[in-house]
Amino acid sequence: MTPAELARLAAMPAFPETARELIGVVGIHAAARLIREWPGQEFPVPAIVGGGNAAGVRRWEHLCEVVGADAAGQIVRHYGVARLYIPNLKRAKAQWGHDFARHEYDRLTKRDCGYSHDDAIREIALKIEVAYRTVERWLDKPDHALPLARQAELF
Repeated sequence: MTPAELARLAAMPAFPETARELIGVVGIHAAARLIREWPGQEFPVPAIVGGGNAAGVRRWEHLCEVVGADAAGQIVRHYGVARLYIPNLKRAKAQWGHDFARHEYDRLTKRDCGYSHDDAIREIALKIEVAYRTVERWLDKPDHALPLARQAELF
């Protein structure tokens, strides 16, 4: 997960509040590293910066390896002894992939690009690393949300 990918996913309706909070605490770069390394995991945050006991020291060092000492300190100060849930962003990734596939399909099958239905689906599936059938299913469904500026046009 790169910071750019994380920012792109943040626009999706299914982007979890836990991810927004994490970005607010440590910034987008450290949050992206944490989500890339430990997606879907619960991490027991040490009680104090540096760790208060042997388990805390191990956790502190492990956290520092992933996000660096500054971000690790921010996590400890914000979350204390709580269990930090690191989101996997599975739903937001699926929503983004779905919307991307629909827009990319429209672009590829226009006359100037000239892709066939099958070629366009295969190209999209390879680009975003999903199955051909997944792209077909996505194309049968509407986008998740119109941009806010365009929603007013509906009324």
